[in-house]
Amino acid sequence: MAAGNRWDVGPDAVVTVGPRTYVSPDCTVVSTQGVSIGADCAIGWGVQIVDDDFHRHGSGGHVPDGPSSAPITIGDHVWVGSRAMIFKGVTIADGCIVAGGAVVTRSVEEPRSMVAGSPARVVRSDVDWT
Repeated sequence: MAAGNRWDVGPDAVVTVGPRTYVSPDCTVVSTQGVSIGADCAIGWGVQIVDDDFHRHGSGGHVPDGPSSAPITIGDHVWVGSRAMIFKGVTIADGCIVAGGAVVTRSVEEPRSMVAGSPARVVRSDVDWT
């Protein structure tokens, strides 16, 4: 883990980071449920990983569809580019690449896929990075 990261982990959350994974400076991990980052991952500068949208049910307010929080799972050997954002309930399969600046709101189920954009979508399959 590099200096300057923010790890805000709730009392019931479990956050795990696999061996040989590097989290670059200025990253933020906010977890009320759980975040799992696999082995051999590269997390770029300024990445945000947040498993909660903090939209609580209130009297007279909008009630969001679905839960306000859900665990995030990042598989083994995943490269997350700088300034990408990964949100609640997302699972990223092994060997994937998340392009810099991507906003990942849905799971990436196919291993070795590359996703980019906002919202992120698969732009390439069968990728390999070393």
